[in-house]
Amino acid sequence: MAGSLRSAAVLASSISTVRLTSHNAKLALIEDTASSILSIDLSQDWLNSTVVLQSTDKPPGAPQLSLSSLWWDERDELFYSGVTGRTSFFDSPEPPPLSLWSFKPDGTGSGTWAEVIPAGDAAWENLTRTTDGYQASDGNTAFVLGGLTSSRTSPETEELSEEILQPGLLQFDMRTRRFTNSSATDYNANGTGAQGHMHFVPSFGPNGLFLVLGGENSSDYKYSFDNISVYDAATKQWYNQTATGNVPRGRREFCVAGVNSTEGTYEM
Repeated sequence: MAGSLRSAAVLASSISTVRLTSHNAKLALIEDTASSILSIDLSQDWLNSTVVLQSTDKPPGAPQLSLSSLWWDERDELFYSGVTGRTSFFDSPEPPPLSLWSFKPDGTGSGTWAEVIPAGDAAWENLTRTTDGYQASDGNTAFVLGGLTSSRTSPETEELSEEILQPGLLQFDMRTRRFTNSSATDYNANGTGAQGHMHFVPSFGPNGLFLVLGGENSSDYKYSFDNISVYDAATKQWYNQTATGNVPRGRREFCVAGVNSTEGTYEM
């Protein structure tokens, strides 16, 4: 694989989230791992055999999580992380309490971490960390739909012996830095789901729309792509869109990327 784009930065969080953003015309692929940030300069072509990784350690106190949230704030040009995720299966650390951190890219493949809402803050009183939820952001607001709690997601759930589906839609307002939790029963009867994707499409409608794709609601039921759930954050309304053509089979733990085409469609 070679990188040849010239005007954006891609940022990925523990394999689960990929973001394409503009930052000083400097290209970098950045992965948020458990204890560090890894970046690749995409202003130069590279191959798997020649790629150079730059590593930036996380500061003490920053959550070290797999599948962690990574939400891009378009106005302030920074990422938010730490709200969702779980500790790694490769070791057995105690899961950290809920906290919110920001990462400000510096255009060179590195950047600066800062604590935004510390552990123990009143903001966390009615919230619990989930993993594998459907999540996306539009540059001003981030959403997490459903997800799982387990012994690896938070100190409060450390005694769980199995993964538990969690209902609801969590919203984070990047301007006020406040969280709200609402029902998601208009998405499905239980308001639950995990291991699929929520994807923001800015060109659909006046304010953009969020698509909810795939995933599962139990170990033996995977959501079909025959019917796509659509969330309009501006009106807080859910819609269903029937898919046609060569529809993919239901699946979980997949990747999603999308871009506007020159034909007025959105390619995913």
